[in-house]
Amino acid sequence: MTGHCPDTGKKGLYCVYLLRCADGTYYCGIAMDPHKRLQQHNEGKGARYTASRRPVVLEYATGCRFSRAGAQSIERKAKKKPRDLKRAFLETEGTTERDASN
Repeated sequence: MTGHCPDTGKKGLYCVYLLRCADGTYYCGIAMDPHKRLQQHNEGKGARYTASRRPVVLEYATGCRFSRAGAQSIERKAKKKPRDLKRAFLETEGTTERDASN
């Protein structure tokens, strides 16, 4: 998948986002455009998990500054965190300077 980040205009960079579902749970994912991805989730075209928990709200998104592999690594770590620490973890990871090739 290729595309341009709406924030930076850079091609092929990803952000990690956190959605709050209607049932109060969180869903973490990666995308080049988190707002477009939010729309897909709310249309039922996102993850199976969010399809039955709509509407979902964008709780937080890092900047589009990570390679796909780097974003996936952060996503995996965030999913292992307790619910109340997920956002704080992403806020820290999203502001840490990283090479886009991570």
